[in-house]
Amino acid sequence: MDAERTSKKPVWPRRVAPFREQTQTVAVTARDGARIDQLTGLRFFAALLVFMSHFKWDNSWNIVGEMAQQGSIGVSFFFVLSGFLISYSYGWRLRSADISRAKYFALRFARLWPLHFLTGLPFAAFLIWKGWLSLPNYGVNLLFLQSWVPSTDWHYAYNGPSWSLSNEMFFYTAFIGLVMLGSRQKLWLYGGLVALVASAMVLVYTYIPTLNVGGNLPLAEWMFYIFPLFRLDEFLLGMIIFDLWRTGKFRASALSYVTIPLLLAAMYFGARFVAEPLLYHLYYTPFVALLLVSFLDGSSLPIRFFSSRIAVLLGEASFAFYLIHKPLVDIGERARHKFGLFPSDLVFVIVMLAICIAVGLATHLLIEEPVGRFLRQRINRMKFLNRARCP
Repeated sequence: MDAERTSKKPVWPRRVAPFREQTQTVAVTARDGARIDQLTGLRFFAALLVFMSHFKWDNSWNIVGEMAQQGSIGVSFFFVLSGFLISYSYGWRLRSADISRAKYFALRFARLWPLHFLTGLPFAAFLIWKGWLSLPNYGVNLLFLQSWVPSTDWHYAYNGPSWSLSNEMFFYTAFIGLVMLGSRQKLWLYGGLVALVASAMVLVYTYIPTLNVGGNLPLAEWMFYIFPLFRLDEFLLGMIIFDLWRTGKFRASALSYVTIPLLLAAMYFGARFVAEPLLYHLYYTPFVALLLVSFLDGSSLPIRFFSSRIAVLLGEASFAFYLIHKPLVDIGERARHKFGLFPSDLVFVIVMLAICIAVGLATHLLIEEPVGRFLRQRINRMKFLNRARCP
């Protein structure tokens, strides 16, 4: 869900300049120097899909609610994109020992932990006030281990969307070993993981389709939507796409013009004919992969929109937006029903989107950026983290 900064060229409008130094953008840079800013802009689009899925849509057509519920594709996109961007930012550095494994892991942990802690703190404070805080539960959450526990009281605890950060930390850890594999080995491993997940789906839905474990949701949701090992195939797919793109022979510019809207339409309308277990993530994976490939060529007009300054700025703030949106949406839903506000779902969603974007941008510019810069500086000064092993 992120990438290291690779260029010192400032990309922000002058109006936000007073709030930050001239920091480097998260956009990927190709070997020929071409920037791929559109991948940064696309991150906000993925976060927006997740945002839309967290509304009830009670006063809208059924098809609107059905389409919004598929917003979990945004999570799949984040996982696949993460594999691509981490491969670009750290792949060669880890293989050549340009960076130590300890420093790599410290940088990844520092990237996710501050906002994770900040957005979960109000929930923890409330539980402390009520005398309900479980220290083991909170400790597991702070260490990004919550997704390994098959209980909604654990993996959805505190700030619910943060469960995906637990998966990301697992992916970052696994990357240390995965990056040493060749392209063919990654393909074999990817095929094995998909086969494992599909086989588990058949077994679970044949013998224990209604089993609940540690909460009011079925075990299947945890296994196929939350369980980090079963979502590793998406991160690995991003790594494979990067390997193909790196060769310079991977071109799919034709997808940029016509196929993207057709691709999304086929995905949304085809979902109603797909068995439920596949909707947890396997069904969406091919669409996500093709979408990512489409955006690797930024020459077409639709794709260039995602390279615009405002799109890149929103993409930079997408992590903060993703973590703060669910609590704000829940508060908004309660106020809406209590005071009878916004009878139109569409108007309510637009209002909440504006609020979440404003809070997300403020969080990114005033907290995420300065804290992240401070932590990176401290990590860079730690000599024991900078001792890379000999190649």
